[in-house]
Amino acid sequence: MDGLRADLERLAAIFSIAFPGFPPDPVKQAHNLVAELLRDAGAPHTERLDLPGTATVVARTRPFPSCSA
Repeated sequence: MDGLRADLERLAAIFSIAFPGFPPDPVKQAHNLVAELLRDAGAPHTERLDLPGTATVVARTRPFPSCSA
């Protein structure tokens, strides 16, 4: 739990507001930290989704379980 708390404190320390007029760099920094934490937690295929006029989105694909007919 100490590690989780430290990770959350690192994330909360980034003053980032994803709204027009606010600097985009802290939002990107927060995105990168979230992606890093997800990868460290076992989600290796974490990617970035950039859409016009929005903040960067953390995207992760999850494989579907195999189905047998």
